[in-house]
Amino acid sequence: MFKYTEKKLAKDVGKVARSIDPTLEYVYLPDSQEVQLTPRDNGSCGTITVFLGNIFLKVLKMPKKERAATIEAFLREVLAPKELSSSELMESLALRVRTGFEIDFRNRNIELSGYEAPLSILYRRGQLFVEIVSDRNETVSIARSDDLAKIGITNEDAIHMAAAKIRRATGENQWKKVGESIWMSRYQDDYDFARLVAAEDFGKFPFNGHPIVFSPSHSICIATDSTNAEVLSMMVELGNEHSAGHRPFCQLLWVLEDGSKWKEWQPDQTSEAWEIAKLQSV
Repeated sequence: MFKYTEKKLAKDVGKVARSIDPTLEYVYLPDSQEVQLTPRDNGSCGTITVFLGNIFLKVLKMPKKERAATIEAFLREVLAPKELSSSELMESLALRVRTGFEIDFRNRNIELSGYEAPLSILYRRGQLFVEIVSDRNETVSIARSDDLAKIGITNEDAIHMAAAKIRRATGENQWKKVGESIWMSRYQDDYDFARLVAAEDFGKFPFNGHPIVFSPSHSICIATDSTNAEVLSMMVELGNEHSAGHRPFCQLLWVLEDGSKWKEWQPDQTSEAWEIAKLQSV
């Protein structure tokens, strides 16, 4: 039996995309784990970029027919998203953590492609932001203020709905110990770091010390209250190992201040952990 590879997935994505829209051409970009879908004679303005990492992990061990059906369902949401009803839209609201760099980079790329940057719903938590998104069965998209206003939902309503949803999905058994003074979130459901950044009375840590958090993807969140260099080095190694194939989020180490503000952890240069934090920043 031949092994299913990311390259084969890229070919399947191109084939299924063309069955949905015959004008589409596809290009596989292995270095960034992406497929670009562009309508013929439409230049780069109509290009849709599909990240393969997460979907590859999802379909890797599926039987051929189930894999094809999953890829098609995903691409139909991407290429021809169904308009959600008011209740479906409200139910889909969720929280995503963003860095300021990520937001600026995304908006610049959108504008360079000839579109207006979305009027999204963001609120600041120190150096991080929480953004309201619409999580459908197969895709996640930005929840736009103007779309929500049409059905009578304010930005504040959307934030409360999304926060309530993640609170309901967070239990007491959130963490598992994966190393000396190192804990990993058990959920791995794409909202692990969002639980902590949005938390007020939920998403608590499994220790009493000051938390240092590493979240290389949205589905992997690792925490410690140790500043020991060996512990921090192992935490970074475990995080990158478990997030292999995921869409990357951020390589920085984060600390929490005043119970709600997150900032990049920058220990004193005399600390044994300074080189680890500096390397992650680089």
